[in-house]
Amino acid sequence: MPDSVIKAGDFAVFDAASFTKAGITLISPAKFTMSSDSLIKTTQKAYCLLGDEANISVTCQYQSNLFEMPGMGTLTVLKLDTAQQSTVATGPDGKPFILKGGKFQAIFTPGSVKAFNVVKDAMQDLTPKYVGEGYFELAEDPFFVQLS
Repeated sequence: MPDSVIKAGDFAVFDAASFTKAGITLISPAKFTMSSDSLIKTTQKAYCLLGDEANISVTCQYQSNLFEMPGMGTLTVLKLDTAQQSTVATGPDGKPFILKGGKFQAIFTPGSVKAFNVVKDAMQDLTPKYVGEGYFELAEDPFFVQLS
């Protein structure tokens, strides 16, 4: 079955429900517009290759039941699912194309100080990272690659 190749302009979407299971609620939208330096292009949009996911970084607001006030943090991709990496088609340097299928592992890292007590005290969220998931969403017409 063909999979859609991700290209510049498509989206990496962080699954808010998966972070709720980890103990936090993402308040602001968690969507990132993909970019790539790849020389392989269609309709002036570069295809995303393995490694481009390292550029994904979304700052967003979150809420935890441990704190009264929301805080800020950063969402990044920890690891792509094997279904999101082409095994047959690759770029000129041998890097696999990034595909739409599957879900990637994501990390939310708290950044700003959260108010522990609205009146005076402030306390840092000591949880170093929260793990969740995300997926790729196409912005427009897909480009398909036959993998078998």
